[in-house]
Amino acid sequence: MTNIRQQFSGEPWLALGVLASVPWFISYYFVGVGGHDDSHITFYVARHLSTAGEYVNYNQETVEQSSSMGLVLILAALRLVTGASVPLLGYLVSMVGGSAAVGLTYALGKRLLKGADEDRARSALLAAATCATTWCFLYWSTSAMEGSLAAAAAPALVLAMTRYEEQPKRVARIAWFALALLLFITLRPENVVIAFCAAIALGVVLLRESEYRWWRSAVWLVGASAALTLVRLIAFGSALPRTVAAKSGGFHWRGGLNYALDSMAASNSALFIGALLALMLIAVQLVRGGLRPVLAVTSALFFAQLAFVLASGGDWMVHGRFLVPAVPLACVLVAQLLATPRSHAYSWGLLIVLLVGMVQSYRTIEWKRGEMISLRDGVAIAKHYPVLESRFSLAELASPPHLRDAPLVVVLDQWMTELEQRVGGPVVLSSGQAGMVPYH
Repeated sequence: MTNIRQQFSGEPWLALGVLASVPWFISYYFVGVGGHDDSHITFYVARHLSTAGEYVNYNQETVEQSSSMGLVLILAALRLVTGASVPLLGYLVSMVGGSAAVGLTYALGKRLLKGADEDRARSALLAAATCATTWCFLYWSTSAMEGSLAAAAAPALVLAMTRYEEQPKRVARIAWFALALLLFITLRPENVVIAFCAAIALGVVLLRESEYRWWRSAVWLVGASAALTLVRLIAFGSALPRTVAAKSGGFHWRGGLNYALDSMAASNSALFIGALLALMLIAVQLVRGGLRPVLAVTSALFFAQLAFVLASGGDWMVHGRFLVPAVPLACVLVAQLLATPRSHAYSWGLLIVLLVGMVQSYRTIEWKRGEMISLRDGVAIAKHYPVLESRFSLAELASPPHLRDAPLVVVLDQWMTELEQRVGGPVVLSSGQAGMVPYH
């Protein structure tokens, strides 16, 4: 108990608390609920799983409709426990994921950096501040989707892996590592491949350094990825969720590059440029020898996420959704890049990256403010329209796409009720939309 108190007594809890609250501040005053109504694709699966115990799509078929199995399971479990609205739970989980990602950025940064405790804490705190002010991360933390959770899962996986390798026979550390790995590979479909890439990078480092102590983690990464793929094949007949299979169309690196560059320019271009420079230096260190396994895994996760962005051609959704899981890792890698053992210059370098991100994020917020509804505005809308307040959660009324469709849901309900009375039975509505309207 004394060791635990000593470990946590010197942490900058007040500063971390302020940084972790930034996504909530942005949501309340500016963004409201970001993203599109694709969140309801996941919401439906979670609601049906919690009520009927079946993992099905809108048509009641055993098809993996949602691209985030992990978020489905989390929301279904929370609904069973609380009975709350799934859209509201989705928003809260997404926001908590954003706050957790900021804290885990600090924790991983302090773990990776070398030097005195005070210097490591200062740099790690600046890395967390950079994460908390990067636009794409902030926007998708409010979306009620899995982006912020995926951002938190990456540093959590590296931290859990490191602690596991320190004491691989302790049951608690095995359990935490297994939980972190399960969360990571189920939150996003590409994470199965990304975990496999991390295992390869780890294997290369172990062979290069003739250091085989981390071989267990490599086995865990490969085994978990293979197991989830097998589960999907058995349960759904496909190695990927159907939403991913429908969108995948080959290698589109030009589209992915344009998507990445545009998203970085709107968020924090200095951060991603610095992270890419860090990758180059880490590659040099790998060739020369002496690369730490934990740094190799962090770099591999970041590189694989960027490679996925390029290979997929990007995403049709706005504000760099595919870059979000890479943001905490990029912040840590930049801190690692600027960490010099005999100088405090790295703190100034991180401060510059932080300021660049704040300026670019502020410019994007001002540019897009007219397209958003703040959570504060959503509260006012709910009070002004009782018919909407009684039917929809606040997380739905603070989103332009959701607010657009809310009156349609009310009208369709009336029509469907009248039609059922006329035909004397249930009526099936065919829709080309898979979001909010079919959900309700």
